[in-house]
Amino acid sequence: MEQLTEKQRLIFGLRYYNEMTHKEISSITDLAEGTIKATYHQAVRK
Repeated sequence: MEQLTEKQRLIFGLRYYNEMTHKEISSITDLAEGTIKATYHQAVRK
C-alpha cells in the first residue's frame, strides 16, 4: 500500500476492503468508471 499513489490507495481501499462497486466509487469520487477500473487494476499490479 505504501507504493500506491493517494488516488490508487483510496480506490483500492474502497473496492477491496469496503467491497464497493465501481459505480459506487465513481459517484463518491466524481471520477469516470473507466478511470476507477484502470486505477484499481494499476494498484493491484503494484
